[in-house]
Amino acid sequence: MKAHHKLGYIIFVILIIVGVFVWVRPETQIDPSDEPVLDPTSEQLQGIWLGEGVYEDGSDWYMRYEFTGSNYTLETDSTYGETGTFEVSNLYEDGTIEIEKTYKEGERVHAMIITIEDEFTFNLEGMTMRHIVE
Repeated sequence: MKAHHKLGYIIFVILIIVGVFVWVRPETQIDPSDEPVLDPTSEQLQGIWLGEGVYEDGSDWYMRYEFTGSNYTLETDSTYGETGTFEVSNLYEDGTIEIEKTYKEGERVHAMIITIEDEFTFNLEGMTMRHIVE
């Protein structure tokens, strides 16, 4: 066998070994689940959150957020509502979280500030939201 054939054979064998090593390494395997992996802060927001009160004229108002995975739905007492995606854009030392919402088919992006008080309550820009357990 000629020297350049031996060298080609050795390089081929090395590539096969490296390929097998990379293929069987557990950390390179694709997670078969379709569920997105959420960061711990996004996990805290999962579920239904309700804020409610009374307008100056005495009529009731409410705001209901439902967070599922990285998606959200907003429903209000008026005709306004949103459906979109969210992600945590900033975590601050005082426990405040900045969430970036994307809605209207990606045309609108809005940041909102949330302060989690406990597992059942968060403050959304001055409004108390309670976690609803169904």
